[in-house]
Amino acid sequence: MDIKPKKARRGTRAEPAVIDPYLSTVTMLDLDKHMSRILAQARTRPISVYRYGAPYVWILPHEVWLGSAKLDDFIPNRHPLTLLDSVVARELQGQANLLRRIGLRLRLQISAESLLRALMLQAAYSLPTEGALHDQLRCNLAFRWFVRLSLNAPVWDAAVFVKEARLLLGSDEAVELLQDVLQVCLPVLQRIDVDFRLNSALVRAWALRHPRLEKRVPSKAWHEERLFLAPG
Repeated sequence: MDIKPKKARRGTRAEPAVIDPYLSTVTMLDLDKHMSRILAQARTRPISVYRYGAPYVWILPHEVWLGSAKLDDFIPNRHPLTLLDSVVARELQGQANLLRRIGLRLRLQISAESLLRALMLQAAYSLPTEGALHDQLRCNLAFRWFVRLSLNAPVWDAAVFVKEARLLLGSDEAVELLQDVLQVCLPVLQRIDVDFRLNSALVRAWALRHPRLEKRVPSKAWHEERLFLAPG
């Protein structure tokens, strides 16, 4: 017995078996039926998805998205690090020459400012080691933004980052600047409506490594006006 194929109902349009490889627009129905093919084509060019006859979303290759997106777009103005950054940027504005000299003297591959900002994050969030800090830089967009890494820039090699962060901590000039900036940032770091967990003991330990700074570390830091270095 022969079985005749069912005829399409009048008024309906048979969907194509394949998607035109040169199309730059598809419908939601196309996407539902041929998602894997459309996604494969979107690896080479952007594809616009239409819904009810109007543009709905775009599907972009990852590289195109990275090239057009800005990291600032992902950091809300209310994020605690935006408050901290405004103070840090103001304090570091006049220290570019000092940071450049430190970077040249230590032969740093990573900019001294980025390392200094990273160490501020370690103190502000009580991260136990430079390795833990590097892990956060790999997965936390706000951390990347704060240390001035762009969205599509690779995070520094872990071994290089840890080595150079420790080199920077070995410079009394860098540690002095770090302490002075953190002191100015205290009103932000100690706010009760933000999620900072300032490790003041760690910051003071950084200063105690240096004979020139050791005498300026307050003995009763929590009861003094200054938490870190006293004026020299």
